[in-house]
Amino acid sequence: MQQLIPWSKHREALQPWLRWGGGLLVLRLASGLVLAWTSSLRPFTPLEARVGLWPPRAPWSEWLARVLLAPWQRWDVAYYLRIATQGYAATDGTAQFHPLYPWLAWPLAHWGLDPLLALLLVASVAAVAFLVVLERWLTERLGPRSARRVVLDWLVSPLAACLLFSYTEPCLPCAPWRADSGAAQP
Repeated sequence: MQQLIPWSKHREALQPWLRWGGGLLVLRLASGLVLAWTSSLRPFTPLEARVGLWPPRAPWSEWLARVLLAPWQRWDVAYYLRIATQGYAATDGTAQFHPLYPWLAWPLAHWGLDPLLALLLVASVAAVAFLVVLERWLTERLGPRSARRVVLDWLVSPLAACLLFSYTEPCLPCAPWRADSGAAQP
């Protein structure tokens, strides 16, 4: 019986996506636990002030939103949420923010996904794309083993925090490496 999708051909191409996607997921979950704990000490949103972190209580969807999503809603995220749900306005401070990130989250938010979750998904996919592109770029220069080591070191460094938050940073870093991919090698 012939396979519908020859996975052996695509396994090599999927490995970096799975490797760095899994790594980012572990990092996001660990950071989320720390953020959830700190958000209980200093609530920032009305949901955090209203719903306690522990013990879990009904309604469960509200408690899950408080534990998993609300701790990520800090600083500029409120502006990105406003842009993703209502668009830009000259009077509400949203005009100073780049449009790519909230525009990528807009379809997900308008299809029924929580806007903050949509922003986190876009940031996560962009962050994994950045890690894959970085590994490919470094593999050409350092070899596969060293490239993986550098990306892993970068992923556990404090700089990796910019990939976790709901900001534009995860959407931006792929551009320099993509532009360099067509450059002549020395």
